[in-house]
Amino acid sequence: MSAGRALALAAIVVVIAALGMGLWASGSPSTQREFRLDERRIRDLQAITTAVEGHYRNQAELPANLDLLADAPGSRLSIADPVSGEGYDYEIVDQHRYRICATFTHDTSRATDEAIRSGASWWHGSGPHCFDRRVQEEQD
Repeated sequence: MSAGRALALAAIVVVIAALGMGLWASGSPSTQREFRLDERRIRDLQAITTAVEGHYRNQAELPANLDLLADAPGSRLSIADPVSGEGYDYEIVDQHRYRICATFTHDTSRATDEAIRSGASWWHGSGPHCFDRRVQEEQD
């Protein structure tokens, strides 16, 4: 084998190894898609939390259900899972506390991607997970 062919073969091996390491480090495309969908669920729940807070400030009570928030004029609130289409669970716990739930694919407490782990208050396990929230009361 000539030196040129050996060098070309070595370069091909290095490129294939680099691609393999890249996929191993970042996960497969389907895994990355699942992480993005979990991130979308968290953004939806954060938007719901903001809408609940706004409703509470304006109405002095928690909304009865998420449809009430989504049907408000000008609302672009997503209240359903982006994959299953099932509505996120929402439950009033008491006058100032509520619970919102979604089903996640991955456990963010074990994730290494800092973007996914941002905000410990939104960490979740895989499967169904609920977040307990409390509205901020006005200080007089």
